[in-house]
Amino acid sequence: MVKGDFRGNGIADEAVIGYDASGIVLAIGVRSKTEQIQYIKFGVSGTAQQAVCAIPVTLSVVPLSCEADGGGKLPGCVSSPHASGLAISDNECDPTIEAREIR
Repeated sequence: MVKGDFRGNGIADEAVIGYDASGIVLAIGVRSKTEQIQYIKFGVSGTAQQAVCAIPVTLSVVPLSCEADGGGKLPGCVSSPHASGLAISDNECDPTIEAREIR
């Protein structure tokens, strides 16, 4: 489990990786009765966009950047001095970065 401000609101959130039959699941949320946990699935493939190349993976907190490759802003990404992003790394492909607004 890692902690960071993934919603950019100055409150610490938690994220953890789990595994299922189709790949990995990233769970992001806060420990609160009123907050929902967001689940994001990633497959295992060397050619798919929303996938990692191999398992197991590591999860780390990285500075949030809303810049897209080739310029422009990532859809749904909210810049904030407090906001953190997440990197999922399998040590085979480039890390997958989650840098969008978590609600």
